[in-house]
Amino acid sequence: MGKYVHHFLPLHPPLSSALAKQVGCLIKIPAKDKDGVVFSISLLGRPHSIDVIALTFTQGALPADASSCIAHVGNHMISCLRVCYDPAIDVVRIGDDGFLNAAMESDDEVPVYPLGVTVEYNNSYRSNVDNIANVFRNTARKKYRQIISLLAEAQTPQIPTHYKILSLIRALELLLPNEAERSKFLSNYQDEFEKTKVSNKQFKNALPELRTRCAHGESRGGADPFVSPAYEETKGLSLLLCLLRGIVANLSREKYGLDVRIGMPPTGNEVICTNTLNQ
Repeated sequence: MGKYVHHFLPLHPPLSSALAKQVGCLIKIPAKDKDGVVFSISLLGRPHSIDVIALTFTQGALPADASSCIAHVGNHMISCLRVCYDPAIDVVRIGDDGFLNAAMESDDEVPVYPLGVTVEYNNSYRSNVDNIANVFRNTARKKYRQIISLLAEAQTPQIPTHYKILSLIRALELLLPNEAERSKFLSNYQDEFEKTKVSNKQFKNALPELRTRCAHGESRGGADPFVSPAYEETKGLSLLLCLLRGIVANLSREKYGLDVRIGMPPTGNEVICTNTLNQ
């Protein structure tokens, strides 16, 4: 067991094994989480390019919720890179919400990037173009176009989770414009909503407040807006996002016969990681 645990978040486009061997540590920044756990975040790359974000923890001194901490700190660094380095920068995404996070133990406190990344395509996959054409034809009217646009926003990887939730809440309002009908409908999902732990209120009463917070407003109860949500909030928001996606997708099918897929299509593509340190 190594003294340190390194988590590597490759940036897009991922590097081949040959290019990965050229990557070194450009800068190492000391940091501390909300519970006082000390760690570091490093930028790895070549002289002309930042290619990887790395977080380094001391073995036995990991954050209580390491995955949420990594996502939170990684998102903050991505924001900094977009305003200081490249506005189009992003991590390598897996699915619609996840990102590639490779961990390695080492006795070296300075992270050494170990990965070459390639994508292996599933040539047997066939796109359902008939359904795409059907959805396109049947959503030409403005109301339906808006719903499709909001659904698209809600599964665009680069859009923050709270904005995706905001888009889905608006889509739900368009699908069920009558407030009384919408409130009655949401009561069917009260148990699932409680599991998200984003509010102590009933689902139908919590949604307006969550809408305000997701839109960077301050709720009547004084709750802070969701601007770069704290990492203890991200898990609940992710659960709420999944719940709302399912609700809106089901309503779209039931009310309008639209076969919309929430999430990335099941192409079967695989992200292949190669350990370059053994080559």
